[in-house]
Amino acid sequence: MDRSKHTLCLGPCLIAILAATPSAPVRAVESITIRVPTDAPTDVCAIIGVPMYAGPRRDALPAIAALPSGRTSPAQFIPALDSAGGTEAQSGTIYLPLTVRDEERGKTLTFTLRAADEATPPSVRIREVPGQATQFLDGRRLVLQYNHGPKDLNGEENPNAVLGFVHPIYGLDGELFSQNSPPDHRHHRGLFWAWTRLKRDGRTLGSWWDRQDIRYHVNRILFRDAGPVLATVTVEGFWDYQTREMSKPERLVREVATIRVFDDGLTAGANYQAIDVDLDLYAAVDGLTMAGTDVRNKGYGGLTLRLPAPKNGVRITADGRYIPKDANMYRAFWADYSGDFPGATGGQSGVAILTHPSHPGSPPPWCLRYYGPMNPSYPGLEFVPLHKDKPLRLRYRLILHRGTAEQARIGDIYRLYATDWITGSAPHPGVSSQP
Repeated sequence: MDRSKHTLCLGPCLIAILAATPSAPVRAVESITIRVPTDAPTDVCAIIGVPMYAGPRRDALPAIAALPSGRTSPAQFIPALDSAGGTEAQSGTIYLPLTVRDEERGKTLTFTLRAADEATPPSVRIREVPGQATQFLDGRRLVLQYNHGPKDLNGEENPNAVLGFVHPIYGLDGELFSQNSPPDHRHHRGLFWAWTRLKRDGRTLGSWWDRQDIRYHVNRILFRDAGPVLATVTVEGFWDYQTREMSKPERLVREVATIRVFDDGLTAGANYQAIDVDLDLYAAVDGLTMAGTDVRNKGYGGLTLRLPAPKNGVRITADGRYIPKDANMYRAFWADYSGDFPGATGGQSGVAILTHPSHPGSPPPWCLRYYGPMNPSYPGLEFVPLHKDKPLRLRYRLILHRGTAEQARIGDIYRLYATDWITGSAPHPGVSSQP
């Protein structure tokens, strides 16, 4: 369902952590307590998602959160969805931009909430392509298009349409960061998530990776929202299996996909834009398992971005290390692909994929190719089960940036993304920003 904006404002360069705990009584939040790790990177703006177990007061939306010094900035509350797709209004996440200052390291701060004088207009807009896709626009720039159907890319009804992927994706300077159905690999489709091996009770089924006997069908839009920090959509769809011998399809997987596009103005000083992709996968049948390819033990499968080959200067970096050639099953928390892309007007740029520290098997193995694909290959060579009542949850953040990974400080951006702000614990390994 579509929801109107529910926003609150917290300083553009501050962090927030809710003081409430899951066991506390559910009541409206009037203040927010934060903790800054002693080793937090400084002078680079990041987007932080802060879990809230009780929402802000409805009469304080939109709101201002202020320190005693009076410092404020934008943030946005997104309510959680339960497993059936309904909203849980009493819990959710606050998303906000963050730049740590030297004097804030190791400090705990408290913000108070008050009603804003007027609503802040959305910075990233959502435009619906009826029955076909959801577009995200930042100003006049199309950032990306999520093609969920039921109509195909030409806007036509097509029961065999390949759907459930993101294309096109455009960088900060208009460069194209995605390729759909390129001549060398027709089954590659922009930013997509698919697996090569599916089994039910040990019986091999089709391959959603190369579109053998499996199709995606959208069921419903669960949530849409736009505010001063981000725009988001959550879509429920199904993977259906059907061979030529089958009279009707068999439903295998329920997929709940969420895409969040953050305002590039919030991170303008760091020359990047953040995009979140969260995937919840539920089994629709008993005994379902999936894995990456076993061909020459490459293991690829899962979230994949097919980039167009840059004109020159291609460079792949993973956890701050230069990767000089194609790699399979290379374990890392993040990877970056940069170069001179088609349509660019500002020189070198690139895309990084960050894996959330909660990602199963962390750090996951990667398939990295200089001709374009970048894939955190979970679960790789081993099969993992899917369950009906508990999702396989996969969380990623894409960083569209100017310059190389080193110039964009992807290592530091990952440290901010991976840090447990509630406990103030140290970031995960693999976060070096050194080449």
